[in-house]
Amino acid sequence: MGRHGRTTDERAQAGTGGLYLPGFEHDACGTGWIADRWNRPSRRIVDMALTALARLEHRGATGADPDTGDGAGVLFSIPDPFFRRLALEAGVDLPPPGGYLVATLFLPLPEEEAARGLDVFGEAAREAGAPPALVRRVPCDRYACGETARRHMPSIWQAILVPTNGPDTRPADNPATAYGLRRTLEKALDREFDGDAAIHSLSARTVTYKGMLRACQVADFFRDFADPDFVSAIALFHSRFSTNTFPSWDRAQPGRFIAHNGEINTLRCVENAMRGRERDLSLAVPGAAALEKESLVPVLDPDGSDSQKFDNCVELLVAAGRSLPRAVAMMVPGPWSADPSLPETHRDFFEYSACVMPPWDGPAALCFTDGLLVGAALDRNGLRPARFSVTRDGLVILASEAGVADLPPSEVIRKGKLGPGGWLVLDPSTGEILQDGEVLDRYLLPACSGWLAAHRTILPRSGDDALDDGIDAPAADRADALQAAYGYTFEDQQDFLIPMARTGEDPVGSMGTDIPLAFLSDKPQPLFNYVKQMFAQVTNPPIDAIRERIVVGTEVFLGAAHDLLRDDALHCRKVRIPSPVLDGGQFESLRSGAGGFLSRTLPIVFPAGTGGGAWKKPSGSWWSGPWAPSGTEWRFSSCRTGAWTPPGSQSRPCWPYRPCTRPWWPGPSAAASAWSSIPLSPGKCTTSPA
Repeated sequence: MGRHGRTTDERAQAGTGGLYLPGFEHDACGTGWIADRWNRPSRRIVDMALTALARLEHRGATGADPDTGDGAGVLFSIPDPFFRRLALEAGVDLPPPGGYLVATLFLPLPEEEAARGLDVFGEAAREAGAPPALVRRVPCDRYACGETARRHMPSIWQAILVPTNGPDTRPADNPATAYGLRRTLEKALDREFDGDAAIHSLSARTVTYKGMLRACQVADFFRDFADPDFVSAIALFHSRFSTNTFPSWDRAQPGRFIAHNGEINTLRCVENAMRGRERDLSLAVPGAAALEKESLVPVLDPDGSDSQKFDNCVELLVAAGRSLPRAVAMMVPGPWSADPSLPETHRDFFEYSACVMPPWDGPAALCFTDGLLVGAALDRNGLRPARFSVTRDGLVILASEAGVADLPPSEVIRKGKLGPGGWLVLDPSTGEILQDGEVLDRYLLPACSGWLAAHRTILPRSGDDALDDGIDAPAADRADALQAAYGYTFEDQQDFLIPMARTGEDPVGSMGTDIPLAFLSDKPQPLFNYVKQMFAQVTNPPIDAIRERIVVGTEVFLGAAHDLLRDDALHCRKVRIPSPVLDGGQFESLRSGAGGFLSRTLPIVFPAGTGGGAWKKPSGSWWSGPWAPSGTEWRFSSCRTGAWTPPGSQSRPCWPYRPCTRPWWPGPSAAASAWSSIPLSPGKCTTSPA
């Protein structure tokens, strides 16, 4: 049984052949939560949550097996009476709530494999200072799910862990403790089972029940829910419609903090950004040694869905000391650059967040809880529904549709829906309900306004589009010469430029790109023909970036990344430009050291006039193309990867074998002089770039 509910062989086959590509996976789901406003655990919350989840059945999906769902589950605040009674029956005396953790594990089958997994888990927990006080198999009705789900069903276990480090390091008070412990135990299981075992919740505040189930099956599948001592003050539920994904037991939601309805359109961007930050990670864990990079990476589960990876990042930010609403707001910022009604403090916080990390953008409704707070947020487009009601007797209900709970109209004292960029947060410790801007006022980071003012450099549009293009031609011929130099064709002029000049409108094309790839052409291609926009083509209405510019940001931040786990002014040492397309003045400002940054100018041209007869094949058995100009020591980079290809590299260069217009790298005899001749800007930074 693998992380996707498949065997290791099935998982390997899916990654190496066929039309399936994991990079195209996205989710769209139904979700919501029910909570007692005054933090009073009750059976009512549990029963209402299971009923609400069953009413989201239409949000899930099935395949050829109509009884196997693609994922559903519920997250509860820990039912202390239930676990305390189980512990007493086993002769174990538990500390007060918050002094113990509950872990839920998916272990491999058959039974001997599960037993080995429990041994590995228990030994690692004891070494980490949190020995298991009680281990139990979660009672399940195997016949409450479909045949396919049974075939891939893991062995489901729970363990109650009691840290021995004393009351000052109670996990409920230190999220980093639970996070660090779980990562340590996961590493031990991964070494033994290579990803075929999972800890899908480990917390002193919450416990998760989920699986490859239909929403209507969850209540019957987990027999714990029939126990009268199983009570809760918070319930977060989720029914998953998996678009282009393989259903699995582990991929079902909720996660450890998040239930997500939508897609992450910028997933590849944020994954790459996170991988680039991992080398510097080190998390301070109260009462224990700091977790170094080896224990923390990979931060994002490489086998997880976009929702799971979002949950992974939230976990890390919360473990680093941020509140849960702040972590979510950092990852899903509002329309800070173009909304004139946004308060300046909110705008500064979102801009600071953009300096810290790229946004997890996409149509998204997010429900979240850490067992203390419970809330929901919409992305700035507001393309997912979220409706809420508050009752006289203290229930707060939010869901992706109305009607998940039976509420007499006379009992409802407040109701509404979240709009674009909207928020709803309940603090059960005080009964306070915050909405929209009130949430940001409470949880944003006030210091970031001063940090931005002191360290961030804004590079506005200069209005100067004049660059020395090197074209020496009479005025009458200059337009033709520029069009030829920049690769404009007759079709570009007739089908795009002239209609745009006449009507002021950009021609509307199909979603995606259906033209031949630029590198396959034998003709010179402009740089922007090599660049294509990526987006999630899943249940999303088209967005006009011009007419809806209030929610579309094109700002780019240039500068080094700093410690993701700390909030400080170093994150703001960035140059902000309004668009990745620079005008002449912006280009010259960056080249001359805007913001005190070091800059270098790299030539990416090759000599004109070296026709087909002037190309020769360089020596060396590794070289299979492209050819280099006669009399030079140049080497060209790989068109397929876009990476630099230094001399002696074993990478395969361009295909087909023809003169390459990609950046060149000086040969051995020219390397030193070429790099030494590149001028440095007069900026303040004296550190050489990596």
